[in-house]
Amino acid sequence: MRKSLGLVALLVMFSSVSLAGSGDSSQVKQVESLLRKKLPNLRFDRVEPSPIKGLYEIHAGSNIIYVDPQVEHLVFGAIYNLQGKNLTDEKKKQLFRQLADEMARTFPVRSAVHIVGSKKPTVFLVADPDCPYSRELLKFLLSRNVDFFVIFADMRRNSYPHILYILSNKDRRKAIEEVVSGKLDDEADVQKVLKSASEANKEETKRLLGKWNQWMRKYSIRGVPFAVIPRNQQVVQGFRREVFESLYPFDISKLNLSDAPVIVGSGSGKKIVVVTDPTCPFCKRACNALRHLAKEGKATFYVYLFPIHGDFSMKYIADIMNSPKGERALLLERFFEGKASPSGEPMTPEAEKEFQKQLQVINKLGVTGTPTFFSWPDGKKIVGANVRAVENLVKGGNK
Repeated sequence: MRKSLGLVALLVMFSSVSLAGSGDSSQVKQVESLLRKKLPNLRFDRVEPSPIKGLYEIHAGSNIIYVDPQVEHLVFGAIYNLQGKNLTDEKKKQLFRQLADEMARTFPVRSAVHIVGSKKPTVFLVADPDCPYSRELLKFLLSRNVDFFVIFADMRRNSYPHILYILSNKDRRKAIEEVVSGKLDDEADVQKVLKSASEANKEETKRLLGKWNQWMRKYSIRGVPFAVIPRNQQVVQGFRREVFESLYPFDISKLNLSDAPVIVGSGSGKKIVVVTDPTCPFCKRACNALRHLAKEGKATFYVYLFPIHGDFSMKYIADIMNSPKGERALLLERFFEGKASPSGEPMTPEAEKEFQKQLQVINKLGVTGTPTFFSWPDGKKIVGANVRAVENLVKGGNK
């Protein structure tokens, strides 16, 4: 509110308020000169006339700051027209698109690692293989078979040896998978990489890191992951899962439902994929309310187990996974009804192997909370204990 009032107060200074035309280029140059003189530490790209005559906008990356001709006042706020349209926001979106275009044009694709995939649009990515968020994004892109170019940043203790390992391998996709999985995180493995790499590979890795760092400095990229999606004119800072999920949705129709660790129902009726935690109170409420649909043959639930509550959840999940598959649905039901307690027995190696596979499915589905429901095969998603929404989903079709 203060920012908006500050903008109004400044506009009162101008006796003539109207939409700007082409603007006086000499005045723009004068404002630029005053800015550099009075605010030498302010980094900006250009100055343009704003939508209001007598007021100028400073473009600092994707940010917009307004200034008067004498550079006596800076205003942080938004300009609206009489129709309620946010002109500042529209200009920021334009600047973001322009920035994405420029970054895509200058991205060092020739030296970048190209992971060829079938899913488009192609991503231009900056990542540190030791950054946990970079690892999650790389895992996601690889699991979705996305086509992407990646350059690496050396920001952490073991980033350099891991980048060296990737660049020294002929199969770079496999090398990235090994690094982001944590397979080479032990100090002994790190030292082995450093000792086994040739001097030529070390020099080439340092050269590329220097080249890539120059590009990063040009655009003031200080955090990773950082992605540019040229076809969409989009810049994405950090691993914003919802953005990438919308770009590369998982095709749930490719799931082999018979592989689900728990199947509730006879296979008849509407097929619903469920991600649940046997210790989640919301899962308990929803699943207890929906179980009648399976008993009545109106739906079959294909259940994947997600340990939202960590070790506490794993005690229950271990018992379920250790049980014969035909008995798991009943045990899950007893846990939800409070009629059974976990035994405390660890998961068997065979059960652990099956459990890890179903965790991979959960990761592909992009689930971060329980319960989450998906209709099969169309993939319509319902998050949370929305019993009515699931019931309506079942009523909508029994294929």
